[in-house]
Amino acid sequence: MQRNHLINKYGFNCYLCEKPFLKMSDITFDHVIPISKGGMDELDNYRLAHLYCNQEKSNMTIEEFNDLQQGC
Repeated sequence: MQRNHLINKYGFNCYLCEKPFLKMSDITFDHVIPISKGGMDELDNYRLAHLYCNQEKSNMTIEEFNDLQQGC
């Protein structure tokens, strides 16, 4: 239910790398603002991400993650 809502709202791409999901099992939920940094466990704070991207982001904010990616 939540996954379908997020697909309808944001599309069928990973919000971190912007590449499409190849299959439904590739999809994980990520907290835009990590719980450890005060984010809420609510639908508005969820985005869909590939497992690998989600693991790479870990508990960073999207800004921290993007800054790290640009440094590579």
